[in-house]
Amino acid sequence: LVGNDFLPCLPFAEIGDNGLDTFITVYKDHLKRAQGDGAPWLTYDCGRIAFPQLAKFLQRYAGYEAQKFEAEVDDGNFVLGAREMVGEEDAPEPENVLAVLPDVPQSVEEARQQYYDVKFGIDIETHEGTQA
Repeated sequence: LVGNDFLPCLPFAEIGDNGLDTFITVYKDHLKRAQGDGAPWLTYDCGRIAFPQLAKFLQRYAGYEAQKFEAEVDDGNFVLGAREMVGEEDAPEPENVLAVLPDVPQSVEEARQQYYDVKFGIDIETHEGTQA
């Protein structure tokens, strides 16, 4: 989920923005809260996924992600396509960079619509878009 090359990344799970630290913090919270819930581990029997525990962990992470998302939108800091500079200053521009950045969203719902449109080409305002 963090640094994965074949799944779309979560908006705030970037390694350079403490995404891995956040996952570990949320996992520690998951372990504390799951004490009376049987074994709190996400895997068992040498790597089999404990889907009920994974679902609970992801719900906890989703709560963090929603709070962070709302705060970024409220502060006017959520801009799709904005990139942090990493590496050499004279490095060539990467491919697939948006030529024109979208407008800064004014609400969480607008940011959500923009995210799905830019990242996946899905219009979540239409029935067809939600069925893709």
